[in-house]
Amino acid sequence: MESALFQVGSYSFITIVCICICRKYAVLESMKLRSVFARNLRMRRSASGLTQGQLADLCGLDRNYISKLEREGNSPTVDTLEVIALALQVEVEVLIRRAG
Repeated sequence: MESALFQVGSYSFITIVCICICRKYAVLESMKLRSVFARNLRMRRSASGLTQGQLADLCGLDRNYISKLEREGNSPTVDTLEVIALALQVEVEVLIRRAG
């Protein structure tokens, strides 16, 4: 029999953990692609040691546009996705992949 320490109401500790994990996963899955891209772009740019201005120069884009992409203010075109992926030396899929 489980001790009271591992019970919350009628739920066991394991049940509560599973519910929390499922809810977190559901939130990640429901993120808009724009949000996913913005997060991945920020992480990849930072990991590459590039400033927004440096990335913009590599891509032939304006620094303000890169900033808007990272803040979810704009959505990139497919062509822009390809240019940014090339500059960051990653596949396009990496920039639009939802965390799992």
